[in-house]
Amino acid sequence: MKVAIWTEEQILLEQYAEGTRTFVQQKTDETHLLLKRTAENILAIGLILQAVKERLPHGQFLPWLQTEFAISRMTANHFMQVAEKFADKCTTLLHLPATILYELASPSTNERIIERVERGQIAPTMDAIKEAKAALKLAQEAEQQAQVTAKATQQRLLQVQQDNTHLLRQMTQLQDQLTAVWYFSYHEKLVAIL
Repeated sequence: MKVAIWTEEQILLEQYAEGTRTFVQQKTDETHLLLKRTAENILAIGLILQAVKERLPHGQFLPWLQTEFAISRMTANHFMQVAEKFADKCTTLLHLPATILYELASPSTNERIIERVERGQIAPTMDAIKEAKAALKLAQEAEQQAQVTAKATQQRLLQVQQDNTHLLRQMTQLQDQLTAVWYFSYHEKLVAIL
């Protein structure tokens, strides 16, 4: 006997009548399509804004944005950051909501986090992405601390080696002095006997 594995979405839809299930599934599919188009549009708008910004004289981009579209610098930056991060990539991220794309495209998001979201290792949610950023930051801080500790240990080792070299020189000098004293003492005793 085969056991069916149901997704959470299927279980939720199963609770409704056939007409409702069909309607909800259709609207779900439409929403996914619109979200994909939204992400593609964000990418396209970002590319356009980048091109215009490069073309306009310094200081003219923001007034143009506000006059033509009444959008803020921050909104324009979000569009352009998405374009900068994802324009050259065939990405699986274009189905994600705009806020997630903006977060992934922000300068504070490491490329490794983006790759892990693409591979499904990190859930495409704000909480999961922020948690991954925090974990990466802690790991980087731990790595930096380990490097500082390693450098301090190397410096201490170098100091111990220098101290050891200095002590070996002192031992050699003391042995030479002891040999000279012994030789002088032996020589005096020999002369006294003769």
